[in-house]
Amino acid sequence: MREMFSGGTLTSYILIFCQFLFLGCFLFTGPVLAHHPLFLLIEFSGLFLGLWAIIVMYPKGFKVIPEVSPKATLNTRGPYRFIRHPMYTSLLMFTGALLLDYPTWLRGILWLALFITLIFKIRYEETLLQKKFPHYTEYAQRSKRLFPGIW
Repeated sequence: MREMFSGGTLTSYILIFCQFLFLGCFLFTGPVLAHHPLFLLIEFSGLFLGLWAIIVMYPKGFKVIPEVSPKATLNTRGPYRFIRHPMYTSLLMFTGALLLDYPTWLRGILWLALFITLIFKIRYEETLLQKKFPHYTEYAQRSKRLFPGIW
């Protein structure tokens, strides 16, 4: 567990703190299981995507911090073949389904804050990945950041 959070910069720890703060607050503002079948499907699809991404990433050093592990390799298998940040996509799908199922102003603000935090985290992480992996730019051109076919 300690390795997942070790080796980060102040920027990383601030981004992680904000991510978990907004996610935690969001989850305390209403149900954590969608009632509408469509939103429940989106919620569980997000969970599946996140688990798939973790399983594919885990053998090579899964970390919560954006810094790239010295032993890391560029992962382009599984969901990473189509999306560069499937764990963030899964988080947005999971919370987005809950927001649509139980919409409140507070949940909307917290979801937006989480989304903005993840955008900053993605941009920071991608600068680190470009420095570590010479072919990252090529990989970025054939995959999307969060949503296949969109962005």
